[in-house]
Amino acid sequence: MKNYSSMNISIQVVTWTIIVFHSWHLI
Repeated sequence: MKNYSSMNISIQVVTWTIIVFHSWHLI
């Protein structure tokens, strides 16, 4: 369960980074 939670946080961080990067690139 902890392993899944850790992986889920990692996916969220990667997703956030991609969204922020794309948003910054568009500006």
